[in-house]
Amino acid sequence: MLTDLKWDTLKQRRINTRTTMLFRIIHNLVDIEPDPPLINARSNRGHNQRLSQIRACIAIFQNSFFPATVVFWNKLPQVIVDQTSLDAFKATNTLHIKTRCFYPFILFNSGNFIFDLSQSCLLRM
Repeated sequence: MLTDLKWDTLKQRRINTRTTMLFRIIHNLVDIEPDPPLINARSNRGHNQRLSQIRACIAIFQNSFFPATVVFWNKLPQVIVDQTSLDAFKATNTLHIKTRCFYPFILFNSGNFIFDLSQSCLLRM
């Protein structure tokens, strides 16, 4: 039924909503202070806005917003994290979440750019 209606799964919608809210928090688009504070990770892997994972001993805290969302945030490609506007972030993030598991070589054409999910990069036309 989801494929017939072209709806996202509940898991995809949750990941999209969480990462979009974290983008808003990081870019001060909402008046929410992260608790515990978000710290940039010291790693050469992944994108340059990686956050340190928040250690949690209790499952309730581990599944709360910040510890759970940082995991998904750190897995995003550089081109998505580098977006400057909320609308651009939402568009590329939604496409990435929809296609990363099912269509690894899809190209997304957006004006003068092509987003190649297999390479996680933005190509100029």
